[in-house]
Amino acid sequence: MEEILDELRSHERSGTLEIVTKPDHATLLDSRWVFKVKIQPNGNVDKFKARLVVKGYKQRYGVDNFETFVPVCRFESIWMIFSMVTGYSLEMKQFDIKTAFLNGNLDKEIYMTPTDGVKVKPGKVWLLKKSLY
Repeated sequence: MEEILDELRSHERSGTLEIVTKPDHATLLDSRWVFKVKIQPNGNVDKFKARLVVKGYKQRYGVDNFETFVPVCRFESIWMIFSMVTGYSLEMKQFDIKTAFLNGNLDKEIYMTPTDGVKVKPGKVWLLKKSLY
């Protein structure tokens, strides 16, 4: 499936993952694919998407992590930008960053088992270098 290969190429380009030998002390998190079909307003299929996600529920707060943080924007901030664009007769463009969440650097080593369909040598796992969905 082309969408899976595209997602893996995105991870390779951004340096999100590294294939390493599994350390003895490592807690391995599982991973899985999430598939989505994007539909156009007229009902036709626009595109198919595949995302590699981590099953983070094996982590324990205070042991494996000490904080959770997701950068989000408040709706009031977006409304303010829209009103400024309108008030000053500016032009605004919309764009979608395909791998927006793959930019956060991690300060802790997180190891993940490769998901189904991805072949790696026995004893090898993924070391996450950047945050994942």
